[in-house]
Amino acid sequence: MPHELLSDDWIAAVEALDPEAPEPPAATKDVVRDLVVTYDVAEQLFVDQDQAASMQASVSGRIEFSGDTTQLTKLQTAGPPTAEQEAFQARIQELTS
Repeated sequence: MPHELLSDDWIAAVEALDPEAPEPPAATKDVVRDLVVTYDVAEQLFVDQDQAASMQASVSGRIEFSGDTTQLTKLQTAGPPTAEQEAFQARIQELTS
């Protein structure tokens, strides 16, 4: 059943999937990021997976990073998602209305 993005029900449903989450790439396994974004940017990042929009949001200051931002380069070198990661992302998208 779909839930509104970032609602309490959506967060609970996504957290319930945690045991099924595929392992992250080794290069990014220890990268911890705190992001502050608006709802529309979160939707572009996590639902639409619109990389161009997320880059624009980053450049325009609509994404705030905290911590060691040099670790973000690890995310750039992680490579494309595996089939297992794409399937997991699809499950999260199915939970999102």
